[in-house]
Amino acid sequence: MPSEPEYVFTRDYIDNNRINLQHYQWVELFGYHLHPVIPQSGEHLRIADVATGTGIWLTDMSARVPATIQLEGLDISIDATPPAEWLPHNITFRIWDVKQAVPEDLVEKYDIVHIRLLAFVLRDDDIPVVLQNVTKLISKFVGVACGFLSAAPVGPTPPNGKQQPASKVEN
Repeated sequence: MPSEPEYVFTRDYIDNNRINLQHYQWVELFGYHLHPVIPQSGEHLRIADVATGTGIWLTDMSARVPATIQLEGLDISIDATPPAEWLPHNITFRIWDVKQAVPEDLVEKYDIVHIRLLAFVLRDDDIPVVLQNVTKLISKFVGVACGFLSAAPVGPTPPNGKQQPASKVEN
């Protein structure tokens, strides 16, 4: 019996369009790129977009934040991202599989970690490892967690009727 594919979508022009369309639909639906409770005023923030896909969230965010904010896309493949010469100077992309160990130079590097739309590419047993890995990306100062993990809400509204798509990470 053949093994199940690691990535259920195609990696082609049509899938890249799907990713971009989903981005614009989510922004229209929720009304923001980054949850409003997350402070975005820091002049030298470092923001990671995990599973960046085409990089659409980063390229869209770059027009909404000061040029001093560093934006980095992380993904298992960066073939769908724009060429570096087309990007603003504060955007970079890097290959990293979120299911693998976090490279040492990425540990506690980011003030904000954005992640969304991974529901179809993770198996149940992947989720604890992925959450642990993305949490390791968030910076700490003097032993106190200062970073935010921004994740889009998924599923039904909780019993209290309020979605909680962003949370301060406590280590």
